[in-house]
Amino acid sequence: MNYNGNFYNTLGDLSSKVLVLLQSKLVRPNGLHHNSKSKEYFNFMAVDTLIFVALEENGEMTMTQIATKLGVSNQRLTRPVNKLVKNGYLRRIYDENNRRIIKITATQKLKDVSMEYNKTVNDYISYSLQNLSENEVDTLYRDLDEIFGLLNKLK
Repeated sequence: MNYNGNFYNTLGDLSSKVLVLLQSKLVRPNGLHHNSKSKEYFNFMAVDTLIFVALEENGEMTMTQIATKLGVSNQRLTRPVNKLVKNGYLRRIYDENNRRIIKITATQKLKDVSMEYNKTVNDYISYSLQNLSENEVDTLYRDLDEIFGLLNKLK
């Protein structure tokens, strides 16, 4: 198939819009975070959430591994990781054979908060989905699953 430059520009614009909607509606719902009744520890930054997801998928990771996974520089992660370590959500594990290798891992505090946060987000999304018919919910799920599969095939 032959695609012109306009297709790629449009695709990039559409993917940006989809990412913003996924972030604001499903990943970190705006309504949940702007609600004054939300618990203080739910006010993580987007990069914090991405770090948590990377660690949840991979367990212990070095800063370089996390940065590569998220497509950012090590320097971009330094401040958020330091803050999360200081607040007890992450901890550093020093390699006993090579002091230059430092792995980052989630603490039990993060696991507890994450479980409660995920339940709260799931409840919030469940409530939000009430505006959709059962058929629309099925379509949303199928389409997100298909997008996930297609994105995993990208280089």
